[in-house]
Amino acid sequence: GGRTEISPPEEQVYDPLWRPDLPDLEDHDKDPDNSLPLANKYLDLIKHCWDERPGNRPNFTDIKKQLHNINPNKENPVDMMMKLMEKYSKHLESLVSERTMELVEEKKKTDRLLYAMLPKSVAEDLKQGNPITAEKYDSSTIFFSDIVGFTHLSSSSTPLEVVELLNQMYTAFDSIIDEHDVYKVETIGDAYMVVSGVPQRNGLKHAEEICTMAIKIVMFCRGFRVPHRPNQIVNIRAGVHSGPVVTGVVGLKMPRFCLFGDTVNMASRMESTGEALKVQVSPDTHIILKDHGEFSFKYRGEIEIKGKGTKATHWLLGRDKLHIDRCLSPASHKRIFKGANVHPPNPLTPVEAERKPLSPLKVNSPLLTNGHQITPPILPPPAAAAPYQNHYPDFDEFSRGAPERESTTSRDRLLNPEV
Repeated sequence: GGRTEISPPEEQVYDPLWRPDLPDLEDHDKDPDNSLPLANKYLDLIKHCWDERPGNRPNFTDIKKQLHNINPNKENPVDMMMKLMEKYSKHLESLVSERTMELVEEKKKTDRLLYAMLPKSVAEDLKQGNPITAEKYDSSTIFFSDIVGFTHLSSSSTPLEVVELLNQMYTAFDSIIDEHDVYKVETIGDAYMVVSGVPQRNGLKHAEEICTMAIKIVMFCRGFRVPHRPNQIVNIRAGVHSGPVVTGVVGLKMPRFCLFGDTVNMASRMESTGEALKVQVSPDTHIILKDHGEFSFKYRGEIEIKGKGTKATHWLLGRDKLHIDRCLSPASHKRIFKGANVHPPNPLTPVEAERKPLSPLKVNSPLLTNGHQITPPILPPPAAAAPYQNHYPDFDEFSRGAPERESTTSRDRLLNPEV
């Protein structure tokens, strides 16, 4: 019979046993705070000990030698773990400190926003949960201003152009008031309201601060042209009055710091009966400043004030080198805009004033409610125009007096509901 061939036994293949997942230590090597020296060699040793063939696995003597080669300083794993925890703790402390600094900066931003809406003393009381009570101030000075012909200007301009005009103008006003001891109460449309002596009392200095600020504001407007109408300047009129007021915080949603009293109404009347590019001063403010020496006034005469009878008012002309009939210098203009890239002061030249006179206000009737009649300005006959030099001339002959406001504004309804 045939020879029976015995085939060699097939090599038995062992099923792999379960192995835990090993961490990826390559990223740890890149982080000096969490690095493990020769981490890959530890992983190779572990995999060697997991070899599926027991004969290929190292014995304890080989493991000890390899561990000694990997860690010649004989640092035990517990010490290494404590060092890593110490590094992690320091890193966590630095991270907490960094986040704390960011929180402090964010709190400062929030406080600055809050202090822009309310006086600092009032804001601090609100933050601490203290009740805000009304407070009386025996002496203060209030400034009101608005734009002559703003209704007509708004109707002939787009909303975006109106917003751009008011934003540029009131940004400059805000920069001017930062130079004085005054507090901006609010702006309603084209109306701008500022007070001094409130909420910080400053004796009789409030009249001086407000009047100096008013001069600078009018001087700025003489060189500020309407952005979308380069041949037209902003005709602002202003009024100032001094007297006692009562302050209080009104409302819970968006609380407002408001002024109450007859002084507020009188300051509004000083503005509404004024003229373009002029500041009308009440008798009370004039009495405080007439002996000051640095301020100059011009007597206007007896003016009929609604609800007050007749009052002898004055025009505020200037203080020292500040003259209300001139424009701010380029240096002052640049300082007001904080060095931003803006156009320099650009007052109307006599030639421009003759060629582009300011149009009269358009109303339904030539007579307004207070009896004033609107008449166009009388301009001198054309003459040979000399080249315009970079100076700031007297623009009184090109300033048009403004009659009392032709319509009741939202500001009037807030100040005097019976108007």
